[in-house]
Amino acid sequence: MNTYRLAILVGLIWATNLLAIENTQLALMGTEDPLTVDIIPKSILPKALNVKKTKDDIRCKDSDVCRQLSTNLPLRALPRALSALYSKPNINSEIVNSNVKAFWPVYVFQRRGLDFSEPTFPKGWYQVGLTMKKPIGWMLAKDIIEWKHSLIVSYTHHGIGEERRNSILMFDSKASLKKIVEAENRIQQVKSIYDSLESNSTKLPN
Repeated sequence: MNTYRLAILVGLIWATNLLAIENTQLALMGTEDPLTVDIIPKSILPKALNVKKTKDDIRCKDSDVCRQLSTNLPLRALPRALSALYSKPNINSEIVNSNVKAFWPVYVFQRRGLDFSEPTFPKGWYQVGLTMKKPIGWMLAKDIIEWKHSLIVSYTHHGIGEERRNSILMFDSKASLKKIVEAENRIQQVKSIYDSLESNSTKLPN
C-alpha cells in the first residue's frame, strides 16, 4: 500500500514539473493565454527575461565629436538609404543633401531629443560630419544607425622556419627610408640590415 502511494506521489511530482516546463515554453513563444502565463513559477523563468536598462555611455561636448566613455573612441553612424541632410535640426530647414550616401560612415557631434520608445521609428536628431574637424548638418534619428565600435589589436607570432616573418624596420628619418627604397640593390641592403640586427641582438638572460 505504501509503495502504491509513493508511486502516485512520484507521478504527481513528475506531471507537475512537465506542466511547468510546457507552460514556460509557451510563455517564451508569446502565448496569449493569460491562465497559462499566470501559473508559471517565477523561479523557473530564465534570467534572460529579466531585462535591465543600461546607461548610455555616449558623451558629447561642444566643438568635439561625441565619444564612448568606455573606449574614448569617437561615435560614428551609418546613414540609411534615401536619407536627407538638413542645415538645422528642423524638418523645414534647408536641405543640404537630399540623398546622403547610404552606409557611408559619418561622425556624430550632437544628439538632440532622442526618443527610442518606438524602435522602428525613433525620434530626434543627429549632427554629423564627414571628418572629426567639423559638422556639416543634421539628420533625423530614423535615417541613421549608431555605429559603436572598438579598437582591436592582434599580436601574432613571427613564425618559424620557412614561414618566419622578419620584424618591422623603424627608420629615424624619412630620408633614410627613401634612400633604401629608391636604391637598385634595396633587397640586398635590407637583408644586410636584418643580418646586422640578428648578429648584434641582445640576448635575454635565462
